[in-house]
Amino acid sequence: MSITNCPIRSISLPSRLYPNSLRMEAALDNLKAWQMSSLAWPLPLRAEIMQTGLLGLAEMYVSVNELIRSPLTLQGHKQLVDEALDEQIGILDLCDTLRDLIIKMKEHVQDLQSALRRKATSSSIKSSIRVYMSFRKKVKYDVSKSLIALKRKENSSEASPSMVVRFLREVSTVTVSLLRSVLLFMTAPVMTKVKPGGWSLISKMTGAGSRSSSEKGEKNVNDVGCVDLALHNLSEHAGKDNDTKLDVRFVLKKLEELARSIEGLEGGLDCVYKRLVRTRVSLLNILAH
Repeated sequence: MSITNCPIRSISLPSRLYPNSLRMEAALDNLKAWQMSSLAWPLPLRAEIMQTGLLGLAEMYVSVNELIRSPLTLQGHKQLVDEALDEQIGILDLCDTLRDLIIKMKEHVQDLQSALRRKATSSSIKSSIRVYMSFRKKVKYDVSKSLIALKRKENSSEASPSMVVRFLREVSTVTVSLLRSVLLFMTAPVMTKVKPGGWSLISKMTGAGSRSSSEKGEKNVNDVGCVDLALHNLSEHAGKDNDTKLDVRFVLKKLEELARSIEGLEGGLDCVYKRLVRTRVSLLNILAH
């Protein structure tokens, strides 16, 4: 995992009690380094950056499960286990919501690809675009609710005397930060109108501007935003000129790039979700004994 490892202060678990503590702290520090460096990147983050973070997070939860299963960790501390369980259930629910949104987005991208690959009329092209953009607006609304829930969750955290619980909360903080990045990726501004002179960004994307301008424009928009802009361009020109076929090919190219990004995020979220389920099971097993 290509994340720069830099010294970041965190909670230290006693290695005498937890033999794997150094490895766990190193993995957590590595994720914190990713979190710090991501602040320097433009938002919303690009998919490949988040994929790296999600895979690192999945690895981190392997260590978390080892920590929880250690007989010296939380045995005999029912209240602490309940606290940790509540926190993990909230994150698990959020991850599950994200997975559902990603799956629905993948389905809508595939439907739009199929519609554009057929010999469609300008009216059917515009209809397919409206369906996709309507879904995008709904996603933005659903994501906004999830972000509000995240904020409430962060504000409700209380200090804990348990070193293990504090360590788990540090992991949860990084997890929430990463999941928020995925939420923001899916809510690139929905394109409805282009302001006067706003075609410059679209021309940069389609190569009408200079090479340096094109590269600069691409860096300011993630895959979701690129598709929005390309669809707006196609909708405006459909049936008006001879460039419709060229516009359709360009949109299909951008949809293919978005499909690959979604596929990668879906795989990363699935890995994290499976680790979170195991963490929940480990905590429930402690309560059962």
